[in-house]
Order: sequence, then structure tokens, then C-alpha cells
Amino acid sequence: MRLGADHPGRKQLSRRRRFEVLERCGYRCVYCGRGAGNGVVLHVDHALPRARGGGNEDENLVASCIDCNLGKGSRIVALPVPTFLGWLRLQRTRDDIVGDLARDEERAQLVEPSSFKHLATQIRKLVRDNGSGLSSNTWVPDGSPTCAAWHAWREYRRGGKPTFLVERLRAENEKSNQEAREDGTVAIWKLGVLVS
Repeated sequence: MRLGADHPGRKQLSRRRRFEVLERCGYRCVYCGRGAGNGVVLHVDHALPRARGGGNEDENLVASCIDCNLGKGSRIVALPVPTFLGWLRLQRTRDDIVGDLARDEERAQLVEPSSFKHLATQIRKLVRDNGSGLSSNTWVPDGSPTCAAWHAWREYRRGGKPTFLVERLRAENEKSNQEAREDGTVAIWKLGVLVS
């Protein structure tokens, strides 16, 4: 017998918790990569099914499209290793060059790169096809999206550890924000550069 979410012995997840899981997974199915933009309905799935002893711990909750979730049932399926683009899409809320690249990738829809050379080739082609660049985001230090792509690729390959440049730019940005708060000025700082 399969217990539904409305079964009295099963504790339901709150809407907030469901939202947090979907947000953490980038609003994409962890199994097939499709998202709401593809017209699919997303569920919150237990990676280790409840029928097999899985609980409601954050590590066990993932976003899954309706097809993958219902197809998986109570089987245990290994979660896929995060791809570069999957990792990059989760970085789009960041306020640095990696976040800028992630927001631009969302519009450009790159193909999963097999190497940095492959990624750089795609970026250069997009810049060439779109004129002056991918977006109006602040690219540093040399003003090119290829620079941001290199730092994103290095961070991904290092298991999420930012490069020294990205760490330094974040520190400068935080220092500038702190100074602006202390002075009482209303200014938007991005990577140490006054935007407004």
C-alpha cells in the first residue's frame, strides 16, 4: 500500500520548505534537468524514498519533475553528479562575476561544456553573435565574459572554492558597502565599482 501525502501517518512538508527545496535545485529536475520553463510540473521528491526509510532531511529532498518522480517510485536512484551548467545555474543569485555569468547563461542557454576551452568557445561565439557582449553586467577585471567563465570553471572544478580574485572582489565589495552605510550615503556598489 502506498501512503499518500494526505495519509495521517505522514508529516506534510510546508509550502515554505517545498519552495526552499525547489529554489536550492534551481527549479529544475535533478534527474533529467527539465524545469518550469520546459512546461513540466515539479515535485519535491525523497532521494531515499520514505518507503525505504528516507526522511524529510534537507539532504534527502530534491526537485523532481512529475515524470521522473512517478517513474522512480520507491526505487533508490543515484543522484546525478552536478554538471557545470547545473552548478552555474544555482549561482545566479550571487553578486559577483560568477553570478553575472550565471544570469547571462540563463538567457543564452549554453550547451554543457566538456572543458574550459569548449566553454570559452561558446562564450566567444555568443559575444560575437550578440555584438558588444552577453549583457550589461559588470565583468572584471578585463571586461570580458571569458574572464568570468574562467573563474566560474575554476570554482566548479575546485568543488565550490572561489578563486582568489573572486574572494578579493567580494571583500572589496563588502568594504565599499560598509563604508557607504557608515557615511549614510545611498549607493549601489558592485564589485568595488559605484553603479549609481
